[in-house]
Amino acid sequence: MPVVNTITKIHNIVQRLSPTTEPQLIYTPIPWENSYTNVRGLLKTLLARSEVKSLETVTIPDFEQPPSQADRYLKVRDLTWTQPRYQLDICMRKEDGPWFEFVSVSIQNHQSLPYMNQALLEYMSDGLAFAMAEETAIGAKFKDVGYGLPDTSDVITVFGEVHEELILQPRLITSCTPLTWNLSGGSSVISGENLDRVQLLLVNAGDTNIWVSRSETAEIGKGAILLPGGSFTVQDYYGPVAAIAEGSGLLTGEACS
Repeated sequence: MPVVNTITKIHNIVQRLSPTTEPQLIYTPIPWENSYTNVRGLLKTLLARSEVKSLETVTIPDFEQPPSQADRYLKVRDLTWTQPRYQLDICMRKEDGPWFEFVSVSIQNHQSLPYMNQALLEYMSDGLAFAMAEETAIGAKFKDVGYGLPDTSDVITVFGEVHEELILQPRLITSCTPLTWNLSGGSSVISGENLDRVQLLLVNAGDTNIWVSRSETAEIGKGAILLPGGSFTVQDYYGPVAAIAEGSGLLTGEACS
């Protein structure tokens, strides 16, 4: 059965929002430059930090004593949605289609609090992450709900952490090109970066040792050594490959895609 390899990298979101009703792109998975990969983004955290002085302050209401869950819920709801506020909408779109509102939160100026932190991911997913496929994007915009839009002096920033998973699909070799390299003491790049390369076969056809490195520069004593008559296969690697001989060397092989 073909092996599917997965590479994971972390992408951080740090974006200050402009006071506009037009959606501003926050994140979209960026595919690689070939057709053999698939990328998805796992949104691990997403929060909005706001520091607004352009709104009137709102005061936390008094709650019943002893505390009642229903009383607390109703008063917090009314405080959040009926008092002076800016509305921040997290939007989604697919394949450059129209934006749709996904999550809406109120941005307020609470008395005695210099700023607010609001977790957004908990409104997007019940799990540990929110998965995003290629050509899917999330953005943010503001909506005027009777109090205008944030002032340019207000600071509203979105922070997040995305784990991007790059899935390398199994590929079949369809063609190979024979190659020959004459090495004469210095380091040589024998194959540059190539996202379409499936396999690179190297054979030491000379009488001296050859050192191979998966980089742009090879050094004697570092990397993989090819003894005379030996062979080496580079697979599942798309970056540059360099080689150096301990004297004059002859390297043959083939590049397959």
